[in-house]
Amino acid sequence: MDNLALVISLIGMVAFLVYLVRGIAGGVKKREGTKTLFKRSFIALAVFLVGFIVFGMTTEPPKETAKEPKQERQTEKTKEQKSEKSSDEQETEPPVSKPKEEPKQTVEKKGVTTKKEEQPKNTTNEQITPSGGLGDTLDVFERNYGENAGDQEMARFQNNYILPMFLDGQAWNIKIQFEATDQPKRTMKEALSVAQAFIPKDAQKVKEYDQPEMGRKVIEYKSELLKQRFPDSDPPGTFIVIASYGEAGKENEVFGLTIGVGNNP
Repeated sequence: MDNLALVISLIGMVAFLVYLVRGIAGGVKKREGTKTLFKRSFIALAVFLVGFIVFGMTTEPPKETAKEPKQERQTEKTKEQKSEKSSDEQETEPPVSKPKEEPKQTVEKKGVTTKKEEQPKNTTNEQITPSGGLGDTLDVFERNYGENAGDQEMARFQNNYILPMFLDGQAWNIKIQFEATDQPKRTMKEALSVAQAFIPKDAQKVKEYDQPEMGRKVIEYKSELLKQRFPDSDPPGTFIVIASYGEAGKENEVFGLTIGVGNNP
């Protein structure tokens, strides 16, 4: 507030001098509007005086700092007294005996000492497919296929070529869209070869059957690795691979794969 009042008073002073000089010059040359200039100069003078008065009223007196060294000395003395008291208390306190450390339980076998109990490793982040697929985590997919253009439940990789869906952080359904690649149609052999990269490493084929009226082939597998990831699936450890070709007679024009937990296509 005091700085603003000072600025206004300085502006008023400058305006007063400008209008006064112009009024005097106009009076000498007998120009019209000389009275107006003198009136403006008096108004500017009034603004200057008011601003200067306000500045003087709002300016705070300098704070006293001479007492600060004394306060600092007093605080230093109190700190020294406290430290002396604490050292005296430490001398009077009886020593506390440390509890004895219990020896670690070990089992010796043929000269090799090992710990008795070991924590089991967390295997949920381990990759169970050759390239990242059914039962794997989102981290595995991002590590193998790059940036995720979707979200944590419905991911999208490689321009919508790989579309995994996740349940409890693990892929339970994957769609492979050949139409999103430079080779939009694959033979049945090529398509099933691609599917091998997305299924668990220990997968064993149970059966396969054609559904020409629906334009697809279904292959059922079982896997112990997948059973560990989805123990509540029905039946546990079972999954299917569906190769879609659209219509009967075009079995070697597969345009997509669906890999999912369970045995219901």
